[in-house]
Amino acid sequence: MNVIDSLVSRNRWLWWKEFRMLIPLVGLLIGVAVLLFVISTFSSQVTLRMNGPINDLERLVPLVFPLLFAVGAGAVLVGQEREHRTIDWMSSLPLAPTKWVAVKIIVASWGLVAMWAFAAVCLSLTDYSGPAISRWRLGSVPGVSNAPIGYPFWLLYSVYLMLAGFYASWKVKDQFHAIMLVMFLAALPVIFTEGFRWTIDFVRNRTSGSADLQGVTFLITAILTGIIGWRSYRAAMKTLQPQAAGEHFDRPDPAIAPPSSFWSSAPQLGSSWSSMIWQSIRSAPLALGLTIALVLAGLIVPTLPATMQSNSMLRSFSPLLVLAGMLAMSWLGVLVFQNDGSADRLRFLADRGVSPTKVYLARHAVPSATLAFCLIVYMVFASWRMQHDTSRHQPPLVPSLLMMTLVGGVVYSVSQWTSQLFRTKVLSFIVSPIVAAMTLGWFAWAAFALGTPIWILVIGSLLPMLATWWLMPKFMDKRDRPMSMVLAVIVAALIFGLPIARVAWQIRQIPGMTTSTRKPLLAEGQSIRKAVANPFPIRLGRKDSVVFDRAKQDSPVPIETVLKWLDQPSTKPIDLIPAIADLRNRPDVPGTMEASDLDRIFDHLMLVQLQFDADNDWEAFSPWLIAAAEIAGSLRKNSTWRDQDFADVIEIWIENALSASNADSHRTSDAYRTTLNHLSDKATRNAARRGGVLGSWATQEFGNRNSKDSNVIDMGLSLQSSYLASWVQRARSEAIVATALRASEDPTESDWQREMHTYQVSPFVAFEYGPYAPRFRKHAAIELIRTAVRSPGQFWGMPWEENIERMKTESATPAKESQR
Repeated sequence: MNVIDSLVSRNRWLWWKEFRMLIPLVGLLIGVAVLLFVISTFSSQVTLRMNGPINDLERLVPLVFPLLFAVGAGAVLVGQEREHRTIDWMSSLPLAPTKWVAVKIIVASWGLVAMWAFAAVCLSLTDYSGPAISRWRLGSVPGVSNAPIGYPFWLLYSVYLMLAGFYASWKVKDQFHAIMLVMFLAALPVIFTEGFRWTIDFVRNRTSGSADLQGVTFLITAILTGIIGWRSYRAAMKTLQPQAAGEHFDRPDPAIAPPSSFWSSAPQLGSSWSSMIWQSIRSAPLALGLTIALVLAGLIVPTLPATMQSNSMLRSFSPLLVLAGMLAMSWLGVLVFQNDGSADRLRFLADRGVSPTKVYLARHAVPSATLAFCLIVYMVFASWRMQHDTSRHQPPLVPSLLMMTLVGGVVYSVSQWTSQLFRTKVLSFIVSPIVAAMTLGWFAWAAFALGTPIWILVIGSLLPMLATWWLMPKFMDKRDRPMSMVLAVIVAALIFGLPIARVAWQIRQIPGMTTSTRKPLLAEGQSIRKAVANPFPIRLGRKDSVVFDRAKQDSPVPIETVLKWLDQPSTKPIDLIPAIADLRNRPDVPGTMEASDLDRIFDHLMLVQLQFDADNDWEAFSPWLIAAAEIAGSLRKNSTWRDQDFADVIEIWIENALSASNADSHRTSDAYRTTLNHLSDKATRNAARRGGVLGSWATQEFGNRNSKDSNVIDMGLSLQSSYLASWVQRARSEAIVATALRASEDPTESDWQREMHTYQVSPFVAFEYGPYAPRFRKHAAIELIRTAVRSPGQFWGMPWEENIERMKTESATPAKESQR
């Protein structure tokens, strides 16, 4: 029988006790990991994933849980017993201290192995690098996963954190102070590495990269692991060794302030409010001071100017300080119902009939005031930072006070809730930051992916506060079980369910189509789409498009090139737009156009009109009128909504050109009448629009959903949140099609304009300022082509259509009758 078997057989009760103490920590970490994995999988299916370091860092999440277990193992196995004073009773048993320490270390090591096994399973599910790359590393995260110290370093670091947790718990009796000591010890490898980096850089006068110091970090961590293991054993032996009879009384109790201390003076308290608030401060002055320092460091240091962070360690420690600041915000909430806020301490107030609401507000007074003070300091610093910024091209990245208040409020609210839910202080300090981070991540995802408004997020963040207030009477009497667990499930369901319920309500508000209406319309659109031949692409010639392309991209065009292009002999439309020949040879084939080609052709048409205004040369101008009318007519034959709107733009230019005073004298010319004959009348135009709407809808439903033809149905879909877009696309398309069909029947009706604005324009733009507003539609349509983004159906029912009808009627009237 070996030593371990002998140790287990003789002390089975001790092994069972130690394992039983670790079970809640292991269960909570695994439960949180599974929940986080489910949420991540759910959100990743409908949101865009980033490539590069951000995507690789997602795979590091499983590594967090073995590290958290390593931090909490010592606090659970040692700190919890020291707080409950069971360690004094255990010391009186006939059990050698070395055996007891060995049992705790072995149990914690087995738990760490189990957590690493669980992390390995999670890593195998999230590592998509393929069989060609070893799973002993993670992607390409510099300094974290590069071989040869990827996983081996994290394994060693977890052992170091476990021994550091034992050392802090043996050394410091208060668990919060012990966790703060573990935080400092956890940063020692980074501190020593950065010190080594700074020394080497100073000697060699060059900057070292993260990859150059990976071996140094591994070596330093290995040395610190041996040192902290030895110091942990010494601290355990000192704590467990027999105490002299008078030594306990000669040593001052840390809970009793010395006579010279500020806290030893008896304050004059005039009310129960002041006494409870004073006791809240008096019970944890060091904890409050440390949390204030960490929160301020996490808020201010990362936003310092780049000049203050250069050539210093602040740049390297900024991420760690941000993490420490978030932890401190969470621990402020934990302090509400721990220490003097625990159920054991509050029972004293409950027995004396103190109002639970008064106790609740008194417990929140100091932590919430502390958080508010830190935010005020941050506001002052952020204002100074913005006013004294010297960078010209890149503004400082300083989050707003509202954003930081929301972040701090969510973290604080969730943390105080979990501190009431978990009575064990260690579990509260470890689990609360994790739950708060998950809730904060969910709210951030709900805001960006679901488009959840701020007021719903505020309500969700206040639900934990309401839950703890409602449970205060039972919590003070220690009768909150199992009601606290039931209420926790309800609160969690509301936190995650409110954004989803709002999305479901938003989807139901979109008026869709019934099956009896949808099927015939889709069948009609499919038949229209199939009846149209493959269209001719209409675009400028390659030689002429160069000037327009460079001008459109704001690229500098040499003045000599522009003058040479302007001074070239007048070209015919067919020379500039070769597709016109195809349209004339095959008049039954429709044309199609890209938005960029429309802009180039429209630019050239405006240039031709300016030349006509200057020289009044009708013979040179009239071919462009006929060509534009032919282009518009070919676009009308196509079965896409986009080309129908492009035809509107061409016809608007024709209407503007023919309405000019210098064109009145040519109203009897053949070119004038030919141009008008190529234009559609109102009924034909509306019928073509109806076919374009149904054809694009059919393309979206039966064709390629990524095609440009289907995107024109719902241009406002891109303005929706990424997750919501996939759920509302069908309902929005049906509502848009129904609105467009109603508009094609009577474009002068005003109701469709407001509905179309709802679907096609950003929700932050009021209807009065949108492209469908009456204040814009009163202007000439030619003025709106360049002043706003062209929205689907924007020019439907405007006066230019009536002007074309009037000109067509006047052109068809005999000349003698028109002169009367």
